[in-house]
Amino acid sequence: MLFQHFFWFYSHPAVYVIILPIFGVFSEVLPVYARKPLFGYKVVAISSLVITGLSGIVWVHHMFASGTPGWMRMVFMATTMLISVPTGIKVFAWVATVWGGKLRLNTPMLFALGGLTMFVFAGITGIMLAAVPIDIHVNNTYFVVGHFHYVIYGAVVMGMYAALYHWFPKMTGRMYSEGLGKLHFALTFLGTNLNFFPMHPLGLQGMPRRVASYDPEFAFWNVIASLGAFLLGISTLPFLLNMIGSWIQGEKAPNNPWRAIGLEWLLSSPPNGGKL
Repeated sequence: MLFQHFFWFYSHPAVYVIILPIFGVFSEVLPVYARKPLFGYKVVAISSLVITGLSGIVWVHHMFASGTPGWMRMVFMATTMLISVPTGIKVFAWVATVWGGKLRLNTPMLFALGGLTMFVFAGITGIMLAAVPIDIHVNNTYFVVGHFHYVIYGAVVMGMYAALYHWFPKMTGRMYSEGLGKLHFALTFLGTNLNFFPMHPLGLQGMPRRVASYDPEFAFWNVIASLGAFLLGISTLPFLLNMIGSWIQGEKAPNNPWRAIGLEWLLSSPPNGGKL
């Protein structure tokens, strides 16, 4: 039990270390392509600090099925649910930023909206897992795997793609291909949902995680998940073609192709003409 406490005391906040920069990406990208300032900027910034603080007092929700005493389960169920409040504030602010905006559905915006959508779904299943009875029922099943991958791939990787496309002209001085970028988004969004959504019904049906094979009763959803995994693999091809090809011979980028207001867009693309 002591090892589990030490492990999860570190490992769960590590997830927030991964996701918080992506929250920053959403806050940077969405206003640019919605042509509106970020709604509730100060509250969004404060909510990041609150999430940081709460992230250190939620780790025992990984141990509800490990023989933890009842009082500890209740305390950490409450703290885990509480962290959804500042997170929900961020989601509300991002939606309010997009609402009524003059949207430009460029590739970075598509990835940001797709990542935000999947993060909301991951948050819903996260609240479910915060409840002790549900967590015990689906403990060590594919439901947990599906939830985790909606966070890490659905939100984090999609956010990373949004950042790469958004700052690609600034980093390289070249414009990427919008056609290939949108193809990459479509394949990634479809592949992610086909791959990871089936894990939720599989977990509810009792399929355990960390298995090399599965019973025939789980075949239907696993086949769909496998098709999604293949589609995700294929989705990297237009991405690589776009990044490499555009970097070599893409159209030269102006200093501020998105008409963004960040300070980095006041510099040349790339800064200093690519010279240190």
